[in-house]
Amino acid sequence: MQLEAVKTFANDVGRAYWILLKILVPAVMVVKILQELGATELLASLLAPLMNIVGLPSEFGLVWAASILTNIYAAMVVFYELGDGSYSVAQITTLAMLVLVAHAIPIEGAVAKALGVSWRITILLRCVGGFVFALITYFSLSVTPLAEQTSQALWTPSVSDTSFWGWVRAQFEMLAGILVVLSSLMLFLRFLRLIKFDQVLEFLLLPLT
Repeated sequence: MQLEAVKTFANDVGRAYWILLKILVPAVMVVKILQELGATELLASLLAPLMNIVGLPSEFGLVWAASILTNIYAAMVVFYELGDGSYSVAQITTLAMLVLVAHAIPIEGAVAKALGVSWRITILLRCVGGFVFALITYFSLSVTPLAEQTSQALWTPSVSDTSFWGWVRAQFEMLAGILVVLSSLMLFLRFLRLIKFDQVLEFLLLPLT
């Protein structure tokens, strides 16, 4: 009986993971092609004027562009490659809002599209929403001491392999990590069903949904 349950769980995880792979792998390849064609730099040039509106230097447009096309960690690496500029805590917090809300749009947008959310809505909510939150953060912190306080980096990225095979290895690590997270979530959900807590959550969330 337990072996049958394990097989059923493995099959469920496999089916869900295969669906994700069919979405993620093409999206990852498209992102890589766009990067090789200079899409990050082009997007950065378009975003640079917006940076001044939220009190950030123009070069931060490259950081946000890296975030939008790839992920938060890539944006952090690009940020540290810009040099040892003296940025205020308010500026770093504002940049963090941009990156936090709008990142990995091609990959996460593809997943959202598979769930019925259009690309137009994804880009609008993530990019415009991120800019609005950054604008609110900028105006809120501009009247506080954080606008003058210089930020101090508590982390610096390690040297990474920028070769093609280094990129391939990083993508395999990412996909393996997704499998671990997916398996853990599905196992946790089964545990909630076992103890009937999913019914409690359904009752609590029903007014919102």
